[in-house]
Amino acid sequence: MTFNLTKITKISSSFEFRTWDPEGVIFYGDTNPKNDWFMLGLRDGRPEIQLHNHWAQLTVSAGPRLDDGRWHQLVPALDACLRQDDWLDQQAQTSASVPTSVRSCALESQPGIFFPPGTGAQFGLQDIPQPHAEPWAFSLDLALQLAAGSGRLLALGTPENPSWLSIHLQDQLVAL
Repeated sequence: MTFNLTKITKISSSFEFRTWDPEGVIFYGDTNPKNDWFMLGLRDGRPEIQLHNHWAQLTVSAGPRLDDGRWHQLVPALDACLRQDDWLDQQAQTSASVPTSVRSCALESQPGIFFPPGTGAQFGLQDIPQPHAEPWAFSLDLALQLAAGSGRLLALGTPENPSWLSIHLQDQLVAL
């Protein structure tokens, strides 16, 4: 399947699919199959996105099981703001149905990622370049702008013990 990007008239996409397979690729794209690719697929019946390039290796899983043989609509959402859009020398037309927060960048915005309920990201420390000097240390700065709800904010662990340190949000209170 190929797309003529000059014919794109809106910034939203959706498609329907059905499957009984709990594992598999739904969509794959690359600029270099060895070190710059993107994949949307299913793992254990749930949607998963993988991104691999020389800056990052990222896996994000979310949502309910979709391997029940019924039709499911997938609507990839834009978690960003747009400004001075220009795709293939064509100015993007912003749809009136797109929320204002998607159309323009707020001045007070900070770098970060928004994860809807039930989603998350997984990083492997083996993918992070390690210094050659001992002792080696890992530090993490975490700034939160919380929405309503409860859930896991951060978990550190190993494959054998996946959650030896976990920080949760319970009724707007942080629990260690």
